[in-house]
Amino acid sequence: MAKKPMLGSVLAQARPVDIRNGDLVIAVSGNHFHREMLNDRANRDLVQAAVRRQIAGVERVVVAEDDGAAGGVKDHPAVRAIVAELEGEVVAVRRRPPEGEGQ
Repeated sequence: MAKKPMLGSVLAQARPVDIRNGDLVIAVSGNHFHREMLNDRANRDLVQAAVRRQIAGVERVVVAEDDGAAGGVKDHPAVRAIVAELEGEVVAVRRRPPEGEGQ
């Protein structure tokens, strides 16, 4: 993805969920911008062409929202209290790096 570094960055955060009926289902965490970027026709065509070359039998890429990792965190009482107090929303949940890395 050297020509589309932003698209590559979004894909780096996506994870494969399933392959069914010729569809590769990928989960995208983060905000709606990431899903919109992958659903853009030019980007989608580029990703699908790359996937077809790499994974036999896959014809299409389907983008799903990734609530798996965030579900438990979003439902935590402390997080719900902060979101309510600040009248905000949880946009993305990221894993914390192990102690000593990036600190």
